[in-house]
Amino acid sequence: MNGSDHLGESDASPLHLCPVCLRKLQSSAGFDVADRYRKIRDFFTKAALPEEAAWFDARLRWIEKGGSGGQEAAPERGGERVTMAPIRAT
Repeated sequence: MNGSDHLGESDASPLHLCPVCLRKLQSSAGFDVADRYRKIRDFFTKAALPEEAAWFDARLRWIEKGGSGGQEAAPERGGERVTMAPIRAT
C-alpha cells in the first residue's frame, strides 16, 4: 500500500493511505473509516503533529457530510487537491 521504490520516496509519502488503498483495507478488514480517522486524528493531536491531525479532521468532516461521490475534491494537502471515491462509515 502506498508503494515506493526507495527510502527517499517512502519518506516523502503522506502518512495517510491513498483512496484506493484505504478502500482495499476497509473492504478486507471491515472497519469503520470515520472511526479510524477519528482515532488517527486524536493520535496525531497527542503526538503534536498538527498538520497531520488537521488533514484527518478535514477528511473526517468531508466523510460525515456524505462525501460527494468523487465529483468534488477532498480536503487539500500541500496545495494539492485529490478527487476521492466516496467512503461511507460502515
